[in-house]
Amino acid sequence: MTERFQLPNKLRGRSLEINVIPTVCNLKNMLHKLVEMNGDYSQLKQWEKRSYKAYRIEEINNELLNSPEDSWKDIVRKHILAGKPSEFGASCIDIYLVAFVGENYGEGKDNFIKYVMENGVTDKDNSAQAIWQVGKGDGVYLDILHDNGLVKDWDFLKSWVDGRNAVSHSRDVLGVRIDNEQIKNAVKKVLISPAQGWEGYVMREFELGEGGYSPRHTHPWPHIIYILKGKGSLHLDGHDYPVEAGSFAFVPNDKLHQFKNTDSDRFTFICIVPEEGDV
Repeated sequence: MTERFQLPNKLRGRSLEINVIPTVCNLKNMLHKLVEMNGDYSQLKQWEKRSYKAYRIEEINNELLNSPEDSWKDIVRKHILAGKPSEFGASCIDIYLVAFVGENYGEGKDNFIKYVMENGVTDKDNSAQAIWQVGKGDGVYLDILHDNGLVKDWDFLKSWVDGRNAVSHSRDVLGVRIDNEQIKNAVKKVLISPAQGWEGYVMREFELGEGGYSPRHTHPWPHIIYILKGKGSLHLDGHDYPVEAGSFAFVPNDKLHQFKNTDSDRFTFICIVPEEGDV
């Protein structure tokens, strides 16, 4: 268990003074409405859309729809830790702002309102009230904060501040399911990226289920590949190569390539690309 530590006044470079005034909408209600509407963003109210965008729910929409309600919190928590704080909007960052003020300047709503009014976050009482209501409410729902605004889960805050633990496990990383005309039966996980301090590169894990395949395409960046489990094939520049756990490959830029699962078990591999290649 992580011990209490000093929360910094920026969250991995993300300001706590800019873009922190939310539209009042709590995350729990928005998620219920989203699932009720079968994931159709267009059916949400405007204030619900603001919460949806602030948490980048579009990236985990399918995961939420296909998961029981008691797993929603865990899905959102992992999603927050997997992303860059700079990419999230007010509602999400307000959780950290409430924690920061509570732990450094005193717990409770009155201390919070005083801090944001006196430190240039906002000069409007209704905006200060909205930040507290949304940040505290969503933080309590996600089991990150206590009802007085103090931190409940220091392990989560440590990972959020540090950009994930130095050592993690892929099972703890949220996967995004991809299934369309170009990609079949695939799950993608971003393991290490600039969000964790590896500037310029991204390490992803892909899992292809039975009959699954990656796009057959070319692009101006290379891949470094290592096969973790299963059996498959790599089509590269006109040739088909069998690959299995322990195989590795370098896919040069601008060469036609595709991975396929050729077995009934899952086919899993690591794929490292320059940052611009993480699309």
